[in-house]
Amino acid sequence: MSNAEELLHILKQAASQESNSYKPFIYGHISTYDPTLHRVRVIFPSLSDGNGGFVVSGWLPLGTMAAGDEFGVQVIPYGGATQQNPTAGEQCKVAFFDKNHSLMATPCQFFNNEMVPPSAAGTYASGDVVMVTKGEAQLVLKGDGSAVNVKVNAGVVNITAPTINIGSNGETLQEVVLKAAWTYLAGHTHSGCGGSSPSGPPISVPTSGVLTTALNAG
Repeated sequence: MSNAEELLHILKQAASQESNSYKPFIYGHISTYDPTLHRVRVIFPSLSDGNGGFVVSGWLPLGTMAAGDEFGVQVIPYGGATQQNPTAGEQCKVAFFDKNHSLMATPCQFFNNEMVPPSAAGTYASGDVVMVTKGEAQLVLKGDGSAVNVKVNAGVVNITAPTINIGSNGETLQEVVLKAAWTYLAGHTHSGCGGSSPSGPPISVPTSGVLTTALNAG
């Protein structure tokens, strides 16, 4: 929204509030989504268009937790509400900023009986922050600080960074892996090595030079 549009928005809202009362909110369901501007078109099942159908909005800004220039939080809806099935898309609140309904936005979405929250199928506690995709990939931040849980049912988890820190005891990942590997190798023997007894364990210790330097712990 430009500065001029925002000023017009404020003036219209103030004038409308001074002159007449109006209903500021209405429920709707998302029909289509524009990812380039994070905006939606909404069908209102409670409003008739006078031709046997339901009222469909123009493009409306979709609210988010944080918005900046190519950064922020963007949750992309599926949409799907139609004239034949006006409640198929995600339920949302549409805010009217003037009595003529010429200024509108979609500040938030709602769970309902048809689209239940993740807690309906999982066990979460007060204070938990839960993000679950349609494919059931999960990111859960436990409210008591006990854990951050990441779950992917298929595919891979990609972490890309010049250096990745893992752990809390100050050891590098090379040291962590090397200790585990050496514990196993120190007792590893082979039979049938030219004698009647198994061979002894390795006598040389591998060094961190054989491992990656991209990951660190601590």
